Amino acid sequence: MVDARPRGARPGGRGGDDRPGPRVLGARPRAPGGARRSHPGPARGRGRAGSRTGARGRPRRRARRRSDGDGRAPDAPAPRAAGGDAGPGADGGRAGGGGCRDRVPDPGHDPLVRGAARVPGVGHHADPRGGAPRGQSHAHPGEPGAWTPDPLSGYDSRRSDRHPEGWSRVNCRGFGGFIILATLLASCGETATTQDDPIRIGVVLSLSGELASVGDHLSSSAQLAAREINAAGGLLGGRPVELVVRDDRTSPDQAAVVTQQLLDDGVVAIVGSLASSATERTQALTAEAQVPQVSCCSTSSRLTEVQGSGDERFLFRTAPSDTVQARVLAMVAEEASCTRLAIMHVDDTYGQPFAAGIAQAIGETTVSLSEVVPFTSGRSSYSAEVNTVASANPDCVALVAFPDDGGAILRGWNELGSPPPVTWIGTDGVKDPGFPRAAGSDAYVDGVIGTAPIVEPDTPSANEFAAAYEITYGERPGIFGGNQYDAVILLALAIQAAGSTDGAAIRDALFRVANEDESTDTNIISGEMAEALALLAEGRDIDFDGASGPVNFDENGDVTTDYEVWAYDTESGFVRVDVISEADLSR
Repeated sequence: MVDARPRGARPGGRGGDDRPGPRVLGARPRAPGGARRSHPGPARGRGRAGSRTGARGRPRRRARRRSDGDGRAPDAPAPRAAGGDAGPGADGGRAGGGGCRDRVPDPGHDPLVRGAARVPGVGHHADPRGGAPRGQSHAHPGEPGAWTPDPLSGYDSRRSDRHPEGWSRVNCRGFGGFIILATLLASCGETATTQDDPIRIGVVLSLSGELASVGDHLSSSAQLAAREINAAGGLLGGRPVELVVRDDRTSPDQAAVVTQQLLDDGVVAIVGSLASSATERTQALTAEAQVPQVSCCSTSSRLTEVQGSGDERFLFRTAPSDTVQARVLAMVAEEASCTRLAIMHVDDTYGQPFAAGIAQAIGETTVSLSEVVPFTSGRSSYSAEVNTVASANPDCVALVAFPDDGGAILRGWNELGSPPPVTWIGTDGVKDPGFPRAAGSDAYVDGVIGTAPIVEPDTPSANEFAAAYEITYGERPGIFGGNQYDAVILLALAIQAAGSTDGAAIRDALFRVANEDESTDTNIISGEMAEALALLAEGRDIDFDGASGPVNFDENGDVTTDYEVWAYDTESGFVRVDVISEADLSR
């Protein structure tokens, strides 16, 4: 371990102090010329980066389906030939043939994502990186395994030769009998479910309010997941997934309102919310309705206890609980040579238990607790709270906040006449570009260190997701983007595994589709939805390794992960300086 930087060299660090800098868990010194050296290798306790390993680094077998010479499984429908002719199994359906016409949407605006804006860049199929993706040949699109532009999703499907092009194809065989059956059911007062009826999943996002900077890109991640499922043929025999997006305005009250609206509208599952306080409110509604809910980002330890376990559980999370992150932050504070730690935390479901966890964790270190200062989110100024912390004269401050509040606090701190020299230690809540923007100056945030669960691991699944996202939207995914993608994918896989849209059946299947059991030898990663759905339709077990990492739910619907120590500097933004693995934390 080496000194991260001299204290006093950064306004966000120890301004005006020439004492030695904090020692930060393996932080790397800058290379000549000012550039930070890259992280030297994979996380301790994990498998080799880029290899196909399970959650604990063990090799995973790739059980491939028996295929014919064209790369498809024997029972998979053939891709549609050029010109729009239906392949085998469509009973000779013709383009323009009435109710049997394939639905081909405008790729720039997905009608199956309600409430979503037009997606920039979708419909431009050229890979901005040039040519086929790395590791893919430039073979003719008709050849097995060839790289083929996907006309629906706007990114290059690595596996478009394994499934029919488009969302779904209505099977016209026996169509007259289908109409008769539907008429009979309608006459009995029942509604017939057809292959064309979408499976509706609600998505509750913070598109305005404190977390708007995060919610926007999470909407894109959810849309990408839905497009992959629909491009692979849909669920339960070809039914497309429809996302119904609602804005909770980063408000628990509004989150409850829109969640109830979604339940009343008949969604079969819900993805959301972002803020733990919002999820705490909405989980009571989804549990009562027995509708599964998966949150990408609500990390409060309190959420583990709000429902029962196993078959009493309807709340799941693809991000880990803050219980472990509090221990990681205490370790970082001790390694940074902190002696008196103050804690500033948002006074809600996220901040209260997190602050309590930090206070408890530092009791096992050489660090003493200086002051605990809660604050209400959404204010433009925190001068009173900042002055309270300054009066306590700490040498380190743990900041449990969201981007806008955190930036306002750093701005207020640096506007003090003579702020005491401190090391600021942030959390995952501020690891977002909105943090320095809200501060008003990168210099105010320069030198801040922090902790966060690793939600962008260097794995094949994460890399596949990131490449697809970048090609579709023209930018890299933001924090928790992989977790949001995983939430939608897991629900879709669970619906397919359950063979039903019944809430309890989907809940039970969520425990199975990301199953680390040794008997499950079929490992699925991002971008392999056609294979995953086909295997589940056959009654096979799969283990989905998510874009955010292993997403193996425990009996409380929680996952575990590795953690990172990050630092912010004006040259590189957020930089990972160390990794603390699950194995390290369990010792």
